[in-house]
Amino acid sequence: MTMWQCMLAAENTDCPGVCQAPSLNRLWNAISPQRPPATGILCLMPRTGKGKILVIDDDEKVLSIAKRNLEAAGYEVLVASSALKMPQIVQREKPDLVLLDIEMPALSGEHVLDLATLFDFLRTTPIVLHSAKSDEELQSLVARSQAKGYIKKTSNAITFVSQVEQFLIAND
Repeated sequence: MTMWQCMLAAENTDCPGVCQAPSLNRLWNAISPQRPPATGILCLMPRTGKGKILVIDDDEKVLSIAKRNLEAAGYEVLVASSALKMPQIVQREKPDLVLLDIEMPALSGEHVLDLATLFDFLRTTPIVLHSAKSDEELQSLVARSQAKGYIKKTSNAITFVSQVEQFLIAND
C-alpha cells in the first residue's frame, strides 16, 4: 500500500508493535467525543515518521480543528493566524509541510506564494493550499505558483489527514 499500511486494531489501542501511530479508533474518539467509541476498525499508520506541519489560516476554528486532527494522527502541529508570520516560522521551525489558506486579510495566500520565491528556505519547504475555493480556482493557482498542490477544506478528519500524508510521502 502506498499511502497507508493497515491492520486490524483492537478497541482503543495503539497499533501492535510496528509503529507508534495512534489508532484510527483514538482519532475517531478525539474528533467525535459525542459519538460512541469506535471498536474494531482499521488502524492507519503513516509509512514514515511523524512530520512537523505548519497550518496558516485566519479562522481560529479551522486552525483548532486542523491542529486537533493532525495531532491525533501523531504529527507535530504549528499554527499561525497570519501569513505574515510564515517566513519567520518556517526559518525557525523548519516544518515538513505548510498548509496555507488562500483567503486571508492583510496578505493573501496567493501573495505569499509569490513572495516565497524570494526566500531560499521557502523554496525548499512544500506549500500546500488549504482552501474551500473551487477545484478549478485551486488548480489554476497551483499551476501558476510554487505550491505543491491543494487540499480542500473538509469536515472529514480521516480524509484530511490522509491527504496531508499523501503530500508528506510525495516529498520524502
